[in-house]
Amino acid sequence: MAHQGRSAANGYAVTGKAGAKLIFGAGDTDGSLSGAVDPVVALEKTGNGTLFVTNPLTATALSVTDGALHFAAPAVLDTLTVAEGATVVVDGISVTTRVNTVSGTLTCLNGGRL
Repeated sequence: MAHQGRSAANGYAVTGKAGAKLIFGAGDTDGSLSGAVDPVVALEKTGNGTLFVTNPLTATALSVTDGALHFAAPAVLDTLTVAEGATVVVDGISVTTRVNTVSGTLTCLNGGRL
């Protein structure tokens, strides 16, 4: 799914089966993820834009391969992977993960914590 600067889930729940992957940011535009995502769906942020997570998020796996992912709402992730050259910002909230692999940049602002 290529994100075109609109709310990715548009207020609706995204569901899928184990092994499904939802890809955001292929068009290099900024956008936000504000709908619910089934925890079994893996998420991948690509492209040079910034994706803002604006509602609480639970996901099995989240990888940021390009651009930036900005958490402005709490998240619970089994696995977080940040590739070299990619950025994750945790802004004023907590992101809870079981496994982290950060080769890129991780920035915590305003008391945000990972």
